Amino acid sequence: MLPFTVTAMGRYAWAWALTIIGVIAAVNGAALTGFAAGFVETDGRLLVSNTLLLLGIPLTIIALLWARLVIGSRCTALVFGIGMLVALASRGINWGNPWKFSFSVPVTLIALSLVWVYGRRWPQVVMLAVLAGVSAGSDARSLSGMMLVTLALVMTQGSGHRGARSMRTLTTAIRLALIVVAGYFLVQGAVLEGYLGENAKARSEAQIAQSGSLIAGGRPEMGASASLLTARPLGYGSGVLPSGSDILVAKTGMEANGYDPHNGYVNNYMFGNGFEVHSVIGDLWILFGLGGLAFAIVLGVAIGSGVIRSLASGTASAVVVFLALRSLWDLFFSPIGSAVLTLPIAVALALPRRQPAPGKAPQDRHANGAVQRGMRSLS
Repeated sequence: MLPFTVTAMGRYAWAWALTIIGVIAAVNGAALTGFAAGFVETDGRLLVSNTLLLLGIPLTIIALLWARLVIGSRCTALVFGIGMLVALASRGINWGNPWKFSFSVPVTLIALSLVWVYGRRWPQVVMLAVLAGVSAGSDARSLSGMMLVTLALVMTQGSGHRGARSMRTLTTAIRLALIVVAGYFLVQGAVLEGYLGENAKARSEAQIAQSGSLIAGGRPEMGASASLLTARPLGYGSGVLPSGSDILVAKTGMEANGYDPHNGYVNNYMFGNGFEVHSVIGDLWILFGLGGLAFAIVLGVAIGSGVIRSLASGTASAVVVFLALRSLWDLFFSPIGSAVLTLPIAVALALPRRQPAPGKAPQDRHANGAVQRGMRSLS
């Protein structure tokens, strides 16, 4: 489908930059692996799997941009959510906490993309309040916080008619930052007061006592990332296996944050078959070097600028804001293997459309008449 889907890239800002930088990062990861092959152990299959994982991000973004051009943002988010829900049949459901680990994201995408909810302020607010309550009751601390922040942003987004565009964008960015910080402390306070359950309260108190903050205590992998990248800022390579000295460096960084890293999680999950530091930025930087870091930064800037722009104009939908917040969180605090499930759809829906050239008729999602009519009849 690439010969067809690639035609949509010119219609959206950042699309070509993301694709080109993603390819450069993949090449850089392979080059780092080749340079390291003489003095550390490498694995060709690991190189291929990591490279495909990386290239899958821009390729999926391209496909979703084309889908957005043909059927619109709402239907793209709705069908994507349905696809995620159906995929649970093959991936399996985590019955330990099915809402938090399996159903929350697809159900949220579907609920916020329903025709009587999408783009309507108060239906979106009510739906977000319900989803936040379900998440809070399911011990999903970060998810419930994202729901509340999304709710606040949807309620306070601009009308698109007041002040200069640059000033609206600046004030929206400041408001976004303030609401995110306020949401973090609100959720933390609710957890510590026991409103999200005694288990969540006890776990949060232990994490704060361990490292001084809820985030640092909940994400001890940050210490490993900092130590590994300080030791080798150019990255390690997409096919490089961690050596004993690399693991020792990572564990030292985790110990500095008050975490005991001598356990099966660190030995088997984080460094058992490659590098996994529970952060998209950290994973991309370690595996693909500075090219991976550049790719992660461009992803974050593209998502952030897109959602700020739509909030400033008063056109942001709750599903786009939620996906943007989740993906920005994932860039810092989630492993790339799980983040790739929602990162492409967040980028594809957040990227702003380019304005048509002067004198050229705009080409929108009604350009493909037969396809449009068929898709609209289904939706």
